[in-house]
Amino acid sequence: MAGNKIVHVRLADGTDYFFGSFAAIYDVLTAAQLGIGYGTLINMNKVRPGQPYTNSQCTIQVGEIHRKKTKRKNPNMK
Repeated sequence: MAGNKIVHVRLADGTDYFFGSFAAIYDVLTAAQLGIGYGTLINMNKVRPGQPYTNSQCTIQVGEIHRKKTKRKNPNMK
């Protein structure tokens, strides 16, 4: 799923955020807002598709971005 991962964070107030990585979450939101620090989230290693992390302040889940295949030619190939 590398490169196609999306991390969805829903705060308790219903606000949704979408990120490309767990690290990116902490560029926008704080550990206090989430109720979990980056190190703890990573060390748990349990947030996978179908296995969200939930606490009283947020839900963090991982999914896959589905993209349409392109018919464009790679400009680096000659």
